[in-house]
Amino acid sequence: AISSLEEDALWQWALSLLTTAVNQGVQLNVVAFNASISVCEKAGAWQHATTVLHGAISGAVTPDTISYNASISSCRLLGQWRTGIL
Repeated sequence: AISSLEEDALWQWALSLLTTAVNQGVQLNVVAFNASISVCEKAGAWQHATTVLHGAISGAVTPDTISYNASISSCRLLGQWRTGIL
């Protein structure tokens, strides 16, 4: 569901859906977090992409290569590459 929002760059909806699921105790996997990070990346919302990445880490989801690449890419696109690698 979250990745379908990538087409229209509806990152606010994606983050709302992710937040609601987390708040309701839904056990999410890395794919859900990656989809949210990718939606943020496509929208140029690098701050939100990195927040989702850090949320995944603190929520006991192990980010994978896709997670890090999408987060770094979102930062790089807007000249925030140093933030993306921290």
